[in-house]
Amino acid sequence: MEPESISKPCETAQTAPMRWISHAWRVVLLASIIFGLVYAGLWVRDRTWEWTHLVRFNYDIDNGFNWGKRANTLGYFSIYERLGEPKREGEKLDYAPLRLGVMTYWVSGLRQEHLDEALQQRDPSAAFHARLLTLNMVMGLATALGAFFVARHVARWRPRAREPTFWDGTWIALCVAGLAWFNPLILYNAHAWPQWDVWPMPFFVFAIYCGLRKWWLAAGLLIGLGACFKGQILMVGWIFPLWALLIGDWRGAIRAAVGIPTTVLLIGLPWIVTRFDPDNQMLRVFDLCDRDINWFGAIFITFNVLAAAIIPLVFRRKFCPTLVAFFFATSAWLTMKHFGGTNYWLLTSFDVGTWNRMVMFMGPTMNLPALLTTYGWNNIETIVYTVPWLNIDLTMKAFLLTIFFGLSLLCVVMAAIRHRQRDPRLILALCLPWALFHTIPAQIHERYLLFVAACVPMFLVAGAGWFLL
Repeated sequence: MEPESISKPCETAQTAPMRWISHAWRVVLLASIIFGLVYAGLWVRDRTWEWTHLVRFNYDIDNGFNWGKRANTLGYFSIYERLGEPKREGEKLDYAPLRLGVMTYWVSGLRQEHLDEALQQRDPSAAFHARLLTLNMVMGLATALGAFFVARHVARWRPRAREPTFWDGTWIALCVAGLAWFNPLILYNAHAWPQWDVWPMPFFVFAIYCGLRKWWLAAGLLIGLGACFKGQILMVGWIFPLWALLIGDWRGAIRAAVGIPTTVLLIGLPWIVTRFDPDNQMLRVFDLCDRDINWFGAIFITFNVLAAAIIPLVFRRKFCPTLVAFFFATSAWLTMKHFGGTNYWLLTSFDVGTWNRMVMFMGPTMNLPALLTTYGWNNIETIVYTVPWLNIDLTMKAFLLTIFFGLSLLCVVMAAIRHRQRDPRLILALCLPWALFHTIPAQIHERYLLFVAACVPMFLVAGAGWFLL
């Protein structure tokens, strides 16, 4: 027995350096692969822009350019109020604050004497569009990074005979991130078309990761942040509070539900606590300092936020960020509606898109509304059914939205079941509402397929068959 007891520590002493060397070798390999993937992705994006100049969709580029130019002339913070309440006739600005901010930043970085000439000649140079292309690249990289964390977390759910190590799930997550980074639809949409549909995707993917970690307030805040780039994310953002509720975490559901409006109203705070001065005709591009302060609204919001932070301390409880977020969102909403704030920015961001183009579908879209038009259902406001006991007319638009939300609800129920079972197919259930969003509702572009396509690489963690399907 004595030789055995002596040989055990000797064996450990011999194998420890080998384990360290193996670990270091894996780290070097992982870093080399990540560097190679990032570099190759940047190269592919540059080449994609150069090789696809004949397929540019100039309308969206021109539209973003023109609104950025208007914001440079009228002032970024004052343009909403200068245009007034959105109307169905005349020009319609449908850009959320962060999206308009990106366009304003893009145009302000160009030389003024170069603007009209470059736009007229459809300047294909990457230098002219550098800021937009850079942001598209950053959003694509962030989407891939979020897919890595989601895939790694879910892959570590698989049953193992031992405790999971650092490397469990890392390699499949790296494959998922690589597929997301080289996703051909993202490449085309962001660097060939180009468009800005990739902007909300990293927020959605990271919100899934926060939901997996039960960081529900962070998940809601991310959805609200993504909505200020592209409002379409709200069509699936409601699944996060419901997901938390269906797994039995009612506190998490409240946190997620509070987080979404909190971020939106926080970004809209400059329009809530300041007023536009119509007598000030000479404004700077980012003209926040040129506006009048809504003192009552600013004091009201500050008082409520401080009260929410102090209340838990009075009752000897921990600081509650959800309570602070709730008090802030409520006071900001009341200030915007009743205490001197303006809601033009909110209507422009999330209301204009619902009535801007009252058509069944836009462009060569292949979905249910396009199929219905072949049978004569061409009017989005056609009354499909009248609810007898409520005397409510159900239009075609509302009918299609009812189908969409009903099927999405089934997806969330399935996601909650898979979450309880620690089944990686949870990812499919959470991402399928994006596919339904393209397939069922009216007023949809074909390019909205990007939303679900950006999620497809994460299906690999559920199995190669699901990914191929």
